[in-house]
Formats: sequence, structure tokens, C-alpha cells
Amino acid sequence: MKDYFLDGIHGLRALAAIVVVIFHAGGILGSEKYQGLTWLPQITGSLDTGVDLFFVISGFVISFPFFLGRIQPLNSYLANRLIRIYPMAMITAFIYLIFNWIFFDREPEIDSVLSSFLLIPSSTDPIPIVLWTLKQELLFYFIFSLAFIRPYIGIFVVLSWSIASPLVPSSGSALLSWLFHPNNIQFSFGIAAAYLFVYHKISPTKSLLVAFSGLIAFFICGVVYQGNTTNYTLETTLLGLFGSLVAYGIACSGLQLPRAIIFLGTASYSIYLIHFFFLSAFNKVMIRIAPDLSGTISIIFLVVSAVIAGCVYYIIFERPIETLRKNRRTRTKLA
Repeated sequence: MKDYFLDGIHGLRALAAIVVVIFHAGGILGSEKYQGLTWLPQITGSLDTGVDLFFVISGFVISFPFFLGRIQPLNSYLANRLIRIYPMAMITAFIYLIFNWIFFDREPEIDSVLSSFLLIPSSTDPIPIVLWTLKQELLFYFIFSLAFIRPYIGIFVVLSWSIASPLVPSSGSALLSWLFHPNNIQFSFGIAAAYLFVYHKISPTKSLLVAFSGLIAFFICGVVYQGNTTNYTLETTLLGLFGSLVAYGIACSGLQLPRAIIFLGTASYSIYLIHFFFLSAFNKVMIRIAPDLSGTISIIFLVVSAVIAGCVYYIIFERPIETLRKNRRTRTKLA
């Protein structure tokens, strides 16, 4: 079966990464420490929902081959996932920690180093902060691995865990917060989208309507719940639902996208990991060179620059690692 979904899912990955970049760019420009454009975060503040879209996409991408019957050996699956996550996360953490130490005299603390490099549950935030999402990704990968041992039982466990996650109180425990983070439910919505795509496709015309409607509802939900932490469980659930409609619709559409967008989707992991570093660096340069730029031009400059830098980061670091990872998978299949 041809992977018709790839263009669309790559497009969603690109969209998710870029809206997160815009979210953080707005926050930097709105900070009193920098330009103090307080009106910008009011516009961009809902775009942290790009993270929610990433979770849905992960559920889709991981479960899609499973529903096609492409069940790989457990050790191969786990090794592939670990290689996908850890090298780039560790390189990125090293860059952030070293620069903070050299230029800002922030000597890394052992808890921060362990949280950032090992991606283990901790009361200390990782550096960069976006690495917290990789901790949830790794947890999902490990739990989903049960499906490679006992398919039906494994899928049942994955769905039960992720659906129950928003309902389990963490009581301030770092371990419980990791095991039952509210965003875990969004993996299930991605799994549901993949299942529907494999077994219940709809026509391209209907699929685009579903995707467009889901996307509008997704961003409206982000705006409605912007800054509201009291209804976080409901927000993550709705974002998972609407995000799954987008993923399902775009997958069924068979949409073909320009190579540039496909490339952005491929580089989205690198863009997501390193973007805040470049946003901060480029903003400091921009303040020195052109302090009177308008907010609109400033945010466009920062976002475009950070995305381009993220693409270069992908070419230098992630692409060679991905080549090695894919070569390893090929050798494993031939063995």
C-alpha cells in the first residue's frame, strides 16, 4: 500500500513546528526585558497548540504501520525509537547548557543535566524546556511497544492509559505527572485517526472538508482556552479530537505538497528543538542593529530566521543521524 498520507502529515509537522516558533517569538518580543510589545503575545499566545498537534501526529505515525500489519521485532522498534529521539535531544541540550554556562554564567546543575540528557521524569525542567514533550513521547513509545508483543492487549493498554491520563491526579509528583500527563490522551486520538485512515477512508473532497473544519476548530479551541489552566484536561481532549480530524482528513485527501513544505516537515524536529535558541540570539542582534523595527516586521524576521536556522541545524546534525538510523533499519531487515 502506498503511503499516500506522507505529504499531508509532513505538512502538518511543518505547520506544528512553525506555529510553536511563532508562539515563542511573540513571547520574546512581548517581554518587558526586550521590546515590550505586550500586544503580540495576545495574538500569538494560543499557538502553543502546535505541541498538541505534534502529539496527535506521533500517535498517527507510530500506529499507522501497525494497522497495516507492518509489525517489526520489538528490539528493532525500541532501538529505532531511541535513536530517533536521544541523539538530537542530547546535542541540543548540550548546546543550550554550554552557551548558558559560557555566556550567562549559569553553571549546569546535576538535576538539570540529568533531566535534559536522559529525559527522565524530574521536578527540574529540562533545558531547553521543549524537551519535556520528548519525555512524553518516549513514554508513549515504550507503552506502545506492548502492541508488538500482544497486539490487541497492547492497543487496549495504550488506549486505556492515554485516555485515563487526564483523570489521574499527579499530587505534585514528578513521576505521576510524567506517567499520567493530560497530553497523553492526544496519542489516542492520533491512533484513532490512523485506524480510520486504514480501515474507513473517505473521499478526497470530504476529507479536505473534515481536515479544514478540524483545523479551524483546533485553533478556535486554542484561542478560547488561551492562558486558562483550570480547564487544561478539557482543552487537551478537545485539541486531541480536533487534531485527529485534521490528521485523518489530510491523510485521506492524498494531498500532494511542494517539496519545500515536505522538507520543512522533515526538518520539523530540528526546528522544534533549536528554535528558541536562535529566536533569542537573532532578537539580541536585531535590537542592536534595528531597535525601531515594527512588531510585525520583527516577528516575521525572527520566525523566518529561526526556521531557516532550524533547517540548517537539521542538515548538519539530524539528517546524518537519520541516514545512519535508516541504514541500520535496512540492515536489520536484510539480516
